[in-house]
Amino acid sequence: MPCLGTLPALAARLDPPSPSRQFSAARGRLTAQWEGLAADAIQKQAVAEAATESEAQLLAKQAKGIKLTSTESLRLQELKKLRAEAETAEAQSTAARAEAKMNREAAELSARLVESLQRGNGDLLYTFYDMFVPKGVGLGK
Repeated sequence: MPCLGTLPALAARLDPPSPSRQFSAARGRLTAQWEGLAADAIQKQAVAEAATESEAQLLAKQAKGIKLTSTESLRLQELKKLRAEAETAEAQSTAARAEAKMNREAAELSARLVESLQRGNGDLLYTFYDMFVPKGVGLGK
């Protein structure tokens, strides 16, 4: 059996390249690149539009029954997640403020109790009276 050479050489002998075929191959490559770039540009535009739309706009679209793009859906999920995180942080802050206020009031009450006990020479009835009866009211004081 005679040696036919490499596969590209065999293909070139069987079907020699013509200038028009080379041109169409280059055009096909450029067309594919152009389509890829155009698709990338369309996707980037969709991402930019979804990023500029507010949560209310996205929810309005969804309520109208307009199908959201995948980018818009992801943006809506991200906004919901951020809202939930903000609400959690706000609740934690409110709880911390309430706890600080409670601790401050407990410290003030404790200080008043100690002060009253010291003034009343340890008399619990006098201390109770001093703590809980408003000044100027009751028993002639």
